[in-house]
Amino acid sequence: MITDWTPENVVAEVRAAEAAARAVDAVPGVVRRQPGVVGLIGQVLAEAWEGATGTALPDLGGVTATWAGAGGLELDVQIVVDARHRACDVGSAARVAAAGAAAAALDGGPVLRAVRVRIAEVDLYGRG
Repeated sequence: MITDWTPENVVAEVRAAEAAARAVDAVPGVVRRQPGVVGLIGQVLAEAWEGATGTALPDLGGVTATWAGAGGLELDVQIVVDARHRACDVGSAARVAAAGAAAAALDGGPVLRAVRVRIAEVDLYGRG
């Protein structure tokens, strides 16, 4: 969710969220990211991103970036965890991966203030 619609902020939010999404996808035990309700806000974000960068919006499902004030960004990530893995370990690894990737993507830009990972579901049957 975008809370400050300047082109620079939109670009920073999307870059951080995309980096976090890719990093979380690579964590063993993460089945998928669990997207929230996007609706109209997703369309507005896509248009703002495309206007600012000239490229299509990457897949950010399950990752939300918001401004915490004073140049700080916060990320919320929702994941589905494979039941064959310890959910707490997967969540912790996902948070570390997301934080590292997002901070690197923000290099020289806004400060990453927080990364929260929520386990939305445990996949008991391995269906993904």
